[in-house]
Amino acid sequence: MGIYELLQLTDEDWATESAKFPRDYGGYWPGTDGYLRVGIGQSRDSDNLEKSNWVAAVKILQEAAAELGEQDEPENGWVYEHGASHWAVGWVDSLWIAPHPALMSEVRSLWGALTSYPVLDESDYSERELEDWLQYTSDEVHFAAGQLNVVADETLVTQVQEILGQTSNCVEDVDPDHLRELVERFGKVEV
Repeated sequence: MGIYELLQLTDEDWATESAKFPRDYGGYWPGTDGYLRVGIGQSRDSDNLEKSNWVAAVKILQEAAAELGEQDEPENGWVYEHGASHWAVGWVDSLWIAPHPALMSEVRSLWGALTSYPVLDESDYSERELEDWLQYTSDEVHFAAGQLNVVADETLVTQVQEILGQTSNCVEDVDPDHLRELVERFGKVEV
């Protein structure tokens, strides 16, 4: 059930849906203890958007939970990060909350925000994308330099990244042929 479907649920239906034990799952299911599924998660294969939204949602909900204090706090806390793993398919984290009106309202706000715009924290997401771009282009410069027998020092990496940065801002936009041409043009031949 996606966020659009969750938004349509009443609080009672939300609790009912959260308590439904998945058919092919044999581990602990927080819904059986009254926790409500937030519908935000991450896995071994998550992209930057999913990772960023996970971190932002956890932070937002933990801040809301901090205002509730520890009185009447459930055993697993107001906000519960449930992790499950399997040797064949990796791991998955799912986010759950205790059924408190303040937290339920906060989750509904998160859902509304995500239906309007898919990024909860633009700064965090942009940093993740930039880190990936810098790592990818650095790796590709080193790879191309090895094939072309040129020195792949930080000067070359920075020079190529500055030029590529004028036309690309994510890994998918990098033209590998253009990158190789730049390495060939600016690289110093190894002796």
